Amino acid sequence: MQWPLILLTIVCFAFVFLCGWELASAKIRLELPQLKTWHIIAGLIIISAFALFIRTYYAYPNVFHDGAVYFLETDAYYHMGAVDNILNNPHAIPFLSLIQQELTAHRLMALLIAATAWIVGLGSPSPYLIDTVGAVIPPIASIAVILMVYALTAKLFGKWVALISCAFVAVIPSEFLHRSLLGFTDQHVFEVLFSLGVIYSIVLAVSTTGKRQLAYLHWGE
Repeated sequence: MQWPLILLTIVCFAFVFLCGWELASAKIRLELPQLKTWHIIAGLIIISAFALFIRTYYAYPNVFHDGAVYFLETDAYYHMGAVDNILNNPHAIPFLSLIQQELTAHRLMALLIAATAWIVGLGSPSPYLIDTVGAVIPPIASIAVILMVYALTAKLFGKWVALISCAFVAVIPSEFLHRSLLGFTDQHVFEVLFSLGVIYSIVLAVSTTGKRQLAYLHWGE
């Protein structure tokens, strides 16, 4: 599965490098057309759909077969064990202690999977439903990462750069792709998502503070 993606990534990098080199040598400024809202939405939908395809299509036969869910790596069973413990013993640990345990043990994802399975299962999810939710969480979280990449990059560098960045994040053969596959239930995708969220919050805070300072200086004059 990865060799076509590796070849595609190399070709894309080479194309972007050669185009940038020629533009820089000719001292030409590339004037791209203005992106409309529906262009952006359509681009994000296409990128997200392709990201889901490459993360689920090839992994599906290995994860869902014989009426059971088979996870792709050993850590996934550790996290799903934590999910089962939360759902089967909801009153065993006080709520505040449970939250502290999940946060300090880097098992916030287990709490999220348990809550999602509990809601989808209307309060009594079956073991198969719990495992299914756990298996599909990584590729879904990867879409959230792609959208966060767009929000952050568009804020810093513009919409065209943001869409190109999302496309690279979606297809580049890396540990992010590996750990966001269907059935690869681990916390690393959420680490990327939460880190991007923090960076985006900082960018917004700095941007907002700068605007307020400029407005205050203008009003003072």
